[in-house]
Amino acid sequence: MKKFFKYNVGAAIGALVLIIFLSVFLGVNRTVSSYKNNVIGKFSSSDNSVASDLQSYIDFAKQLSAVLKANGCNTAQLDAELSKLDTNDPFSGQDKSLSSISSAAAVVFAEFSAKTGIDDQQKRTAVSCNAEMLSVISRIQNNDAYNSAAKKYNKAANAFPASVIVVFTDRTDDAAVFKK
Repeated sequence: MKKFFKYNVGAAIGALVLIIFLSVFLGVNRTVSSYKNNVIGKFSSSDNSVASDLQSYIDFAKQLSAVLKANGCNTAQLDAELSKLDTNDPFSGQDKSLSSISSAAAVVFAEFSAKTGIDDQQKRTAVSCNAEMLSVISRIQNNDAYNSAAKKYNKAANAFPASVIVVFTDRTDDAAVFKK
């Protein structure tokens, strides 16, 4: 082997370049994968996880939608946005979906609030659901463990050389980061 590289400098340089490339590729891939696993773990780690909070948010939003729909409000946009929210995958754009749902809910809730002659029990239910939705959003935004892990993953996955190398691996979209 020693003789082969002594007389074939081009092959030796090629082998060295290949070794360097593989070292960088494997190192970056391992780093990004560990950050990704950390995000997934923090997303669905316990009862106070982002995933369980998103599910609570969906439940309250569906309950709100039902009350508003029963009182003649147009909830089509809210219902459409709710169907897009994935509570199982931190890489499916939940931050954007949550923002869209909140906007749609605010519009329909304002329409509902302007109506007169609505049953007090339904008003209380709608106000309670809306308050719970706002509370859940606040809890998600203040989940520093998850949000910092997501930011760290996004930064690592979008930096060079990871941004080039990760294309060849199991790279997904950016992790959702819920801003305050």
